[in-house]
Amino acid sequence: MSNWGCCDKNVSWVFAVFYGVTKLSLLRKQKSIERSAIAAFMDVPTQYVVLLRGINVGGNRLINMKDLKSSLEDAGFIEVKTYINSGNVLLKSNLLPEEVSRLVQGNIQAGFGYEVDVLTLTGEDLQNIAGAIPENWTNDATMRCDCLFLWHDVDTPEVLKSFEIKEGIDRVMYLKGAVVWSLDRENAAKSGLRSLIGTDLYKKVTVRNCNTVRKLATLIND
Repeated sequence: MSNWGCCDKNVSWVFAVFYGVTKLSLLRKQKSIERSAIAAFMDVPTQYVVLLRGINVGGNRLINMKDLKSSLEDAGFIEVKTYINSGNVLLKSNLLPEEVSRLVQGNIQAGFGYEVDVLTLTGEDLQNIAGAIPENWTNDATMRCDCLFLWHDVDTPEVLKSFEIKEGIDRVMYLKGAVVWSLDRENAAKSGLRSLIGTDLYKKVTVRNCNTVRKLATLIND
């Protein structure tokens, strides 16, 4: 009885050690997998929409979009796409938005010789803005609808106080990252939007019509 009891204790002790080591090994393996998954997740590049201000307007600061695409690819950005000549670029990068803006801005100055203001939004932010524009706000023969993308230092609902909004003419809404402005084209001469031109605030926005914004939102998923 004593020998068997001793044997039982030894077996129990060996099993306990084996179970403990195995469990510890599995836990370590699980944590290793989790760390790898997190690392892989962190390495996934972010989808960005880069908006260039004031290029290809009135024959000034002319930039060929194909040349820009090649230049940005050479700078290390991936999945670079451009849309029309108003300065809309979709790309992916592991950099932060401010870093993307600085790198694109430097790349344009070095490659094209222009100082261009650059605003970078995540693809998600752009899609949120596009999705929040009322469906009946259109840009066509009878209605005008513009999206005024805001630089970060003026991106606040209080910015609406800086606009001259004409009651009964201008339909205006603030969204995080932008102000959306709609009006009937027959009232264009009466709109308060015209008073924005030449102001300090005007230098802190870049404008795209709602058709362009909606198209960019769809291109993100292509």
